[in-house]
Amino acid sequence: DDYGHECGDVVLKKVAECFQRHLEECDGYAVRWGGEEFLLVFAGLDEKQAFSKTETILAGIQKMKVTYGEKEVSVTMTFGVAEYRKDETIERLVKRADDSLYKGKAHGRNQVIGGL
Repeated sequence: DDYGHECGDVVLKKVAECFQRHLEECDGYAVRWGGEEFLLVFAGLDEKQAFSKTETILAGIQKMKVTYGEKEVSVTMTFGVAEYRKDETIERLVKRADDSLYKGKAHGRNQVIGGL
């Protein structure tokens, strides 16, 4: 919001590159879920493994520097992690991940939260 839509587009491209780099290693993928929300899917990983992978992705994002004009923009992200439970609806799974995300945002941001 501080830098405008054009800067936001540059940030989104850099974040997408980071996601792609890390998700290719585990047969995962990312989709844009909302304006500035993403849904990451890790095929074949349990919650502990997905949590660890997400922490690695966050570390990559934290190290990332985005240059826009003459400004260097730091990027932060908060992630909520949830593992699919037998017979769970996709809506419920996403809701649990979203609940973790908002817990992380309420408790300092720029972190990975799971276990809900």
